[in-house]
Amino acid sequence: MSSIHLARSDNLKVTINIYKEPLMKHLVSDNERKLTIQDLCHSLLISYFPDETIGPAAFQLFGLVYYDDTKKMCIWMNPKKCLKDISLVNEKGEIDVYLRIRFLPIKDR
Repeated sequence: MSSIHLARSDNLKVTINIYKEPLMKHLVSDNERKLTIQDLCHSLLISYFPDETIGPAAFQLFGLVYYDDTKKMCIWMNPKKCLKDISLVNEKGEIDVYLRIRFLPIKDR
């Protein structure tokens, strides 16, 4: 995949990869594009992990990230923005993003 940049695109196919055995792929609907990233993450966690106990404060620990091939790094999406406003565009007209935990404890502490 080549360079990805932020731009508005209503026709873009966005797939969210959710780390669950097996790996789940969630195709973002038009209604979900209107949610903030934070609300979308909250909705995905409730839908895909209904048996997990995730407290209200813990929902903010999750976010969406995409991999920028040109910079060779993961870029976190702004949790207050909506996908309809910051869709990721590439030459294929589709993009994969990942539901991830944003803060990981340091192992040696």
